[in-house]
Amino acid sequence: MSKSSIWDHILISYIESRKEVPFEWGKNDCITFVLHYLYLVTGIDVIETLPKWNNALSAMRAIRTLGIDLDDIFRKIAVEYSVVKKPKELIQRGDIAIIKSPNGPMCTLCIGKDIVAPGEDGIIPQSKDNIISVWEIK
Repeated sequence: MSKSSIWDHILISYIESRKEVPFEWGKNDCITFVLHYLYLVTGIDVIETLPKWNNALSAMRAIRTLGIDLDDIFRKIAVEYSVVKKPKELIQRGDIAIIKSPNGPMCTLCIGKDIVAPGEDGIIPQSKDNIISVWEIK
């Protein structure tokens, strides 16, 4: 499965639609935010393969059904789909970045000069200095 030819328009619309949607476990947390974007641009619905969650503990259990951590999830997705790891210095618009945050690893989307993830009051920018890994959707 490859990325839609209109992925950039999808990214813009997706970010706009989520701009003021607050963080909510299992509905608009960092993993559902990124995996929903993956679904929109590729048709790959990884979220449906995961158990449902509604708090931090159940989210970690769901993540562990696919792997050890967030980076491991994308390693497994990469085996089946067109998602490839690349050097973090090469991050670009539309890429997925795993970052270090005060609460542990977090999934983000690159929207150009910023990487973003859901926050308490909607999408918030995150520091690129905290990037652990970058994944490109091909």
